[in-house]
Amino acid sequence: MPPAPCPSYYDYLKDKKIFIIEDDKTIALLIKEKLEREGLIAVHFLSGKDGLEWIKKEPPDLILLDIMMPGMNGYEVLKVLKGDDKTKNIPVILLTAKVEIADRVKGLGEGAADYILKPFEPDELIARVNTQLRIKSMESELVRAKRAELWNQTAITLSHEINNPLTIIIGEAEMVLDGIKAGGRDGKELEGYVNNIITAAERIRDLVLRISKIAEPVPVTYYGEIKMIDTGR
Repeated sequence: MPPAPCPSYYDYLKDKKIFIIEDDKTIALLIKEKLEREGLIAVHFLSGKDGLEWIKKEPPDLILLDIMMPGMNGYEVLKVLKGDDKTKNIPVILLTAKVEIADRVKGLGEGAADYILKPFEPDELIARVNTQLRIKSMESELVRAKRAELWNQTAITLSHEINNPLTIIIGEAEMVLDGIKAGGRDGKELEGYVNNIITAAERIRDLVLRISKIAEPVPVTYYGEIKMIDTGR
């Protein structure tokens, strides 16, 4: 069976939502038209305030942000975005006519992912948008992989730490029931089984408490290359 084809350069663009915050309506519409030709969903706003209102309601995959705008400029919009946990990870590409290095450095220092100098070539715009969307996609895949790995380690930890005391609880409880049904075992013998059950249950309770106090999971070797979470025993 042949291997699955690698995604083409522009596959990352399909159905992604881009917000354009640009006070020049002509430029905004030109950008919108170009993005939509590439299969993107593009929405434009003529002010930073309007853009921010919609970003909070419906976060996009990427933002194209003009710097020089009346009222609320691009730097101010960027600062708000990067100061909010809900929007700080949205990649922002600055659109700027400023050519001074200090101005470009300022935007990148505020958290912008990239910048494009005006006037710009449409193909360059698409290439830079695609690059940031690919980066974001790879970051999301890494997060998902890390979560899956952590969940697997947690499952192994619980299986290892809980299986033994649960086996004791079930086995000893069955012995108690058998003793009660048979009626031939003395109280001391049954008491021993009950104490074993209590001890095993306390081990599980202690494990749950230790897990609840773990701030940063640390993997340790369980067997070979298989990892489990260090519960701080």
